[in-house]
Amino acid sequence: MKKNNLLEKWNKNSPFMKIISIMEIIVSITIIIFTVLQLTNVIQNVNNIFIPLLSVLIILLVIQNWKKNKTGSILLLIILLFTIVISILKLFK
Repeated sequence: MKKNNLLEKWNKNSPFMKIISIMEIIVSITIIIFTVLQLTNVIQNVNNIFIPLLSVLIILLVIQNWKKNKTGSILLLIILLFTIVISILKLFK
């Protein structure tokens, strides 16, 4: 029963929201892979890749949740701006 309910919810989404959801999954998996690579010391400095990917993920979340929860989306935008400012400051340090 749950599988059919999930499929019905998926079919109700617009093609744009389906693409956003798939992009969120891809970016999330990429972030997890880079985090594991850094924790296992395969790659030393992943922050140059991690922070832009995190910013893309936050933008995708804002787009997806804008109609449902504008206050939460605005909070995510503030977090995004904070992340960008910190990464720029870290870049020029």
